[in-house]
Amino acid sequence: MKEGQGILKLFNYEQTSTLVVSGYDLNAIQKAANVLANHNAYPLKGTEAIVNGNLNDLYSYSFIFN
Repeated sequence: MKEGQGILKLFNYEQTSTLVVSGYDLNAIQKAANVLANHNAYPLKGTEAIVNGNLNDLYSYSFIFN
């Protein structure tokens, strides 16, 4: 993970799922949390999304999917 990046990572094991919201620093974690809170506005897919962009501009976010 690079400076300024937040991450949403989904782990599935048998009948249990865990979603991890993390980031390089507090601002990056907040970016990832903003994406989660507004998930209908973003094209999320897969089990991992790395979030880049300006914390104060929800429309500037870009994603890397793994």
